[in-house]
Amino acid sequence: MKPVAASLLNTEAAPGNDITRHPTEWKVVTVSLDERSATLSTVYGNRAAIEHVRDTGSGPLGPFAPGAMLASVTWSERDDPHWFGARIPEKMVEARVITVGATVDGQPTYDCQDRAAGVPGQREAPCRREAVDAMLAVPLRR
Repeated sequence: MKPVAASLLNTEAAPGNDITRHPTEWKVVTVSLDERSATLSTVYGNRAAIEHVRDTGSGPLGPFAPGAMLASVTWSERDDPHWFGARIPEKMVEARVITVGATVDGQPTYDCQDRAAGVPGQREAPCRREAVDAMLAVPLRR
């Protein structure tokens, strides 16, 4: 018989081993729910990103410092078999990790790493600052 705690773990929602960074070990920046597509998303940040968000407060974020990393992970959702009426993550649908760097003259650079569920490997390419803004401006959609 399996231990009760082990049977409560939602291992189906864990990111695959082929994701190069495990953002679910970082701190949560924001969460969103899209009821139309039955998905939920969480934006995570590493220590540098979290410090930047905290220091900024409710004002405009401005550029993140080199080394900051943000990740958005989206899951499909399903009913929770242990809690009537609750919804929990099912399988990861997609993930995007944005790493902030800098040019020699100090201008910020942004590299995006995208992963779709079930697709081996990842695509990494430079992206624009707007990708960070879009990640952090995810509305609650019904």
